[in-house]
Amino acid sequence: MTGNVANGIYASSLSGRAQTTVTMFHSVSSNNKADGLATTGTGATPRVGQSVVSGNGGGWLVQGGVLQSYGDNYIDGNGSNTGMLGSASKQ
Repeated sequence: MTGNVANGIYASSLSGRAQTTVTMFHSVSSNNKADGLATTGTGATPRVGQSVVSGNGGGWLVQGGVLQSYGDNYIDGNGSNTGMLGSASKQ
């Protein structure tokens, strides 16, 4: 996901609607105008593993939902981050 005018990866879920889960594995989110990873809404859960997030307007944006990392990503060279990056455990 490269060179988008908005976010690279975006998961959103409206209240009272189905939960949204997005998994980014062994991928790149770079040079996007907004955030490399973004989530909004309480039912949204993006997960990211073995991936690169670099050169974006922001690294990640969490406004509701839970953004989870498997801890083996390369996230650097972005603008500021908003919200918390949570942990996901490998099985």
